Amino acid sequence: MPVQPLALQVLDVARAAGDLVVRSDVMAVLVIAGSAAAWLLAGWVRVRAAAPGVSHRRCLLAGADLVACLPRSAPTRAWAWTDPAAVGRGGLAPPELAAAASGVTLALLVPASVLAAGYLVLTGHLPARASAGLVAATTLVVLAGLCVATRRVARVPGRNRWLAVRGPHLTAAAVLGEVVVAMTTTAAAWALTHTEGVAVSLLEVGLAGVVARVVTLASVPAAGVGLADVVFAATLAGVGLSAGASIATVAVWRLGLALAWLAALAGRRPRARSGLSSGVSLGGGSRAGLGGHSEGPLSLPSEPTGSAAGEWLHRAAFKVIGTLPAAVARRLRMGVFQALFSLSEDPWRYDGLPYERRKRQMLVASLPPARAGSGIIVELGCADGHNLQAIAEAYPSSRVVGLDISPVAVAAARRRTGGQPQVRVEQSDARTAALVLNGVGVDSIDVLIVAEMLYYLGGPARVNAELAGLAPMLRPSGVLVLVHGAGDAERLHPAAVVALGCASVERVVVEDVDRPFVVEEAHARQLPV
Repeated sequence: MPVQPLALQVLDVARAAGDLVVRSDVMAVLVIAGSAAAWLLAGWVRVRAAAPGVSHRRCLLAGADLVACLPRSAPTRAWAWTDPAAVGRGGLAPPELAAAASGVTLALLVPASVLAAGYLVLTGHLPARASAGLVAATTLVVLAGLCVATRRVARVPGRNRWLAVRGPHLTAAAVLGEVVVAMTTTAAAWALTHTEGVAVSLLEVGLAGVVARVVTLASVPAAGVGLADVVFAATLAGVGLSAGASIATVAVWRLGLALAWLAALAGRRPRARSGLSSGVSLGGGSRAGLGGHSEGPLSLPSEPTGSAAGEWLHRAAFKVIGTLPAAVARRLRMGVFQALFSLSEDPWRYDGLPYERRKRQMLVASLPPARAGSGIIVELGCADGHNLQAIAEAYPSSRVVGLDISPVAVAAARRRTGGQPQVRVEQSDARTAALVLNGVGVDSIDVLIVAEMLYYLGGPARVNAELAGLAPMLRPSGVLVLVHGAGDAERLHPAAVVALGCASVERVVVEDVDRPFVVEEAHARQLPV
């Protein structure tokens, strides 16, 4: 085909796309504004999930780093604007947080895009004139780019720390953000095809947007941005949009992202001149306010974080797991904790959070010396052994046994308590605890500790079923010590006390500055069977 006619065809398509946007008038303006708002919201919700104590302004300013960027160890000048560490002379979202968010987004979008592309291929929605060789070459470039992106993300130091502490929150935020972006993409296509008077499948348009979005994350120059636009336009043409509408939809998509970036860069301009680069603590009196954009990159919170909605989702997820057959539930719980402890030996930051240290001190102080001084102390769900270590230091003559469902946590707890010969750590869940204890020579328990783990078993009925097997092991004078947040204690402590054949004798509500918690002591009221 001669070059001149081809160039004229391209020019005609571009002119048709521009004409379509102009004819869409107010609808086009609204869609572009909505697209920009969607990108900002997708970034805001990620930052809010990672650091809930920061101001909404900082969430918006830092959010652009998390929705369209991958961290690069040595960005070139041409690509410096796509690097979170380079934006504004040191991004508000530090490279390790950007890597964690990008890793989560890749983990969600890659399988979603494969399913979406598979559906579009099976239903015959490919550009009619696309050759198999071109499709194959494009696929290889995208896969290569995603592999490079994944490797760069995996090499960023500190990424696992953010994933261990805020991984579930970042995942939920990524799902919400990507759904919003896909919806605005679909709205753009609808508005433009409505102007044309053509009906298209909005589902297929949304799937095309998912495929294009994952290509955006490809970390190969000209693949991340340019190739995504080509793939998006071609796929839109395949699902029934005209060439002009396809190009116009891609243009609106890009304009929305560009507006979001410009808004974020304009908002952070004063910060670029400040020269500050130190991290900020988000706890206590150091919370970032509306002017927080001048305080440096975000850091992990220094106090317990969470929201009512997040806590409800967390508890609801484990309630659902608790309703499954015991063997399946056990495997799922083990998988969750294996993943967490593989990312960090201290995923709940027992060492770093003052709240956790205060709670641990209260737990040790609540142990009755008469029983703990030289008796057998068992902690169910010992995690990485912080409580075991503190208990063994306070009662060196006692025998301390920790049980946890995760082999990785057990290994971490053994390392932590390696210098304390009276401590033993074994792998077990609640149902098999009695059998495991018998296997290591423990046939009775003087003090049983259950701290911050009942909600992982499910609701009250499941707590009762899981713990009942341990009741015969408590001595007639045995003591049960429960430590949980106030809400969980109100809901689950009574079930645990009943399941273990005890009677509550003391319940202390600690009004901690960060989060209230309950320390409850109960005594065995029946002889072992």
